[in-house]
Amino acid sequence: MKITFPHMGNIYIAAKVVFDRLDVDYVMPEPRNRAALEKALTVAPESICLPFKTILGNFIEGLDKGADAIVFGGGHGRCRLSYFGDLIKETLEEMGYTFDFLFMDFNQLDLHQLAETFGPLVRGKSVSCITRALVEGGHTIFSVDRLYALSRRTRCRELHQGDTDAVMRRFEKAVLHARDAGRILAELREAHRALHAVLIDPEAKPLRVMLVGEIFTACEPFVNLEIERKLGQMGVDVYNTLGLSCWVRDHFLGNVFPFLSYNKPKLAARAYARTDDFGGLGIETIGNAALARENGMDGVVQIYPLTCMPEIVAEAAMPHVQKRAGIPVMTLVVDEQTGEAGFITRLEAFTDMLATRRTQPVLHVG
Repeated sequence: MKITFPHMGNIYIAAKVVFDRLDVDYVMPEPRNRAALEKALTVAPESICLPFKTILGNFIEGLDKGADAIVFGGGHGRCRLSYFGDLIKETLEEMGYTFDFLFMDFNQLDLHQLAETFGPLVRGKSVSCITRALVEGGHTIFSVDRLYALSRRTRCRELHQGDTDAVMRRFEKAVLHARDAGRILAELREAHRALHAVLIDPEAKPLRVMLVGEIFTACEPFVNLEIERKLGQMGVDVYNTLGLSCWVRDHFLGNVFPFLSYNKPKLAARAYARTDDFGGLGIETIGNAALARENGMDGVVQIYPLTCMPEIVAEAAMPHVQKRAGIPVMTLVVDEQTGEAGFITRLEAFTDMLATRRTQPVLHVG
């Protein structure tokens, strides 16, 4: 069995560590592949969101390169992610592909479901081998998110523009082509050391912006037009609330160890939404935006794909968040036709407004 899996931000790094440790054969689609997306656009429903089209393109590429099994996860509820699995499977089968479909329900993700989903891949493997792969995979998820958080802190403070991007490009290229878990973990440690060695301005006081919204769009640079890098180059310290490690902590570990489950953004959102039952991470979008000023942010950027219902509902609450919490919020909606020039112009205008606001504070309205 040769598997393939979709890209979503840096999840591929942890996936490679796990599959390499388990000696599982896999095909990884190329990241940020416009050609694969174009193939998906010819068969995907026109009005469906960009994450679906991007994931479908990843699977088409993986199957074309010899994969015969797909690993994918979805949910249930009002977010259309609950339909992605069935719709992707039906679409690919109608295109003539034959494959095994290994599916996980993210809303009920626990150790039992992991064992059930990945059972065919680990048959014959020792318990110690499986345990080591999972432990190293979990460690990689958190370590990689710390690396990218460090890059965001460094990029907006570096003395020589481009030093941070050079470190991250080298790291991403190295792990993309590495086929050994030990090599990947070594590259991760080296990237941490290299970022700590980047010269920064100790007097810098960059703007601080919180990124909220739909998780795939906020995590995947190909979909969000590399918003973290663009803001960093404008001198903005970006706080992304939607890293994979945050999701693992709040959902997977919360399912396995319920006593660890504590969602402060959901509690904060109660002042703006009468229900949290509108799907996706919409309620977390509202809650994180409401907490942004309390956490020292200058502004909030909400980003989501066109037609994303949970985030459309969350956007409706943003004027109230801006007024009551005293925090500026800009909403960006993206699809496959979003132009980069206009995208950059909006980011520049927003950061200019935040910089002006720092020197001329607006009174908080309680």
